[in-house]
Amino acid sequence: MFKNTCFALLALTVTALAGSPRIVAMPFSITATINIQTPATVSGEVATSPKPTQSKVTTKSLLTYLAKAEYYAGNWTSNSFPSRANLVWLNYTDDYYASHFVVTDSSGNQLCSVSNVLQFVSMNNYFFVVTGKHTTLSQPELLMNYQTTSCGRLIYDDTNFGGWLIIDLNGLAQTTINDVVSSDNLTYKESVTTKFTSCTGGGEIYGNGEYTELYFCLTGSCSASGSAVITF
Repeated sequence: MFKNTCFALLALTVTALAGSPRIVAMPFSITATINIQTPATVSGEVATSPKPTQSKVTTKSLLTYLAKAEYYAGNWTSNSFPSRANLVWLNYTDDYYASHFVVTDSSGNQLCSVSNVLQFVSMNNYFFVVTGKHTTLSQPELLMNYQTTSCGRLIYDDTNFGGWLIIDLNGLAQTTINDVVSSDNLTYKESVTTKFTSCTGGGEIYGNGEYTELYFCLTGSCSASGSAVITF
C-alpha cells in the first residue's frame, strides 16, 4: 500500500518584511511503520486472525494521498503533485495557531494548502518545558534562543475528500529556535528545527474499494527544519 521511500529535507529560506508575521518554511519528513489488521477467517465457530500486514508511511506516500484528496476537494489541478514536490510546515513562530501544512514545488513556490487533511497540533498548549533564553521586550522583535518540549499530535484524515485513510500519531515534539542578528542590526536570521520522536499511534482504512474497515497501529518519527531572514 505504501512505498518505502524517504523524502530528504531541503533547506528553505524566506525573507519577512518588518511588521509581517514571522514565518519559517520547514520541509517536513515522516517515516513510520504500520501493522495492519488482517481480516480473520472463520471456520465453523472459530475465527482465526493471522499476523498483521506490515508496511511503511513516508513523506512520498503521504504526498501521493494528499494530491488525490486536494484534487477531489478542488484545491489542486490533478491527482498527483510534481515529482519533486515538498511537504512543508509553515511555522508562524509568533502565532502558533496560524501554522499549517502546504505543498511546494522544488523552487519553494506554494502549490496548495493541505491543512484540511493534515494537521500538527500540541496535545495541550499549557504543558510544555522551555530551556534557553529570549529577550523580554517584544520591540523591535522578540529574539529567541531556546528549545521547547511538548506532547504533539499529527493527524491525517482524507475521508471527507474522497479518501479512505485516517492516521493519528502522537509523540514528543522538541523545537529549537535560534535567532542571530546581522552585523548591520537591520535583520536577523531565525532558524527552527522540530523533531517529533517516540511516536506511536493508530488509524483506520475505510473501504479502499471494498466494504471493509481495517485498523492498524504504527510507530515512527517526523522532523522539519528551516530558516527565515526577518527585517527589524
